[in-house]
Amino acid sequence: MKSTCTFLKVSEMAAIKVKLIATLGRLAGRDVIEISVDGDGLTVRDVLSKLHEVSSDELMERLFKQGSMELQSDILVLVNDVEISALDGLDTVVRDGDTVVLLPTVHGG
Repeated sequence: MKSTCTFLKVSEMAAIKVKLIATLGRLAGRDVIEISVDGDGLTVRDVLSKLHEVSSDELMERLFKQGSMELQSDILVLVNDVEISALDGLDTVVRDGDTVVLLPTVHGG
């Protein structure tokens, strides 16, 4: 008697990666956070809101102005290596496999 095996490919949940650079990774306790995303994608604003659900208060205080979801002026946001001001700002849509980078900038003179 011949036996046959069937393998089913189990699809992974669709996700985007949020990379936290420099002190942001330390505040979060990790350098990368994966956020699940559906087929229609999420805006960067949605990603930041979801990040708030899964991260530390210390990270949120560093990213956002007190009492709001407005980013601190020294936080640079990139989607697939492009700064969001060159795209659609916080309304930029991200989809499965995309990468969002949050980077604190250093100002000086």
